[in-house]
Amino acid sequence: MAETIINTGTPPITWICNSIKKMAELREDPIGVRAVKIEEKARNTCLKKLEGLTKYFKTSPLCQDEETRKILLDELSKVRRVWQEKDWREYL
Repeated sequence: MAETIINTGTPPITWICNSIKKMAELREDPIGVRAVKIEEKARNTCLKKLEGLTKYFKTSPLCQDEETRKILLDELSKVRRVWQEKDWREYL
């Protein structure tokens, strides 16, 4: 999953599918107050999951070596910064 997130820069569909459904229901007002709340919730949820993934890889035996671990953690950190600033309507 981490590799997909790093390669695409987007959250996994399983992380945002509920928010996508809720946004689809808002066709008449896709930028209103409810839409903003849905976007914020999706962002916060994905950032928490990304944080959990990052914590996992800090000690995971799945990393080949420490250099690989550092690269992976650096890339996940870059994704986190993008997600914090990005307009989440692009994902939803």
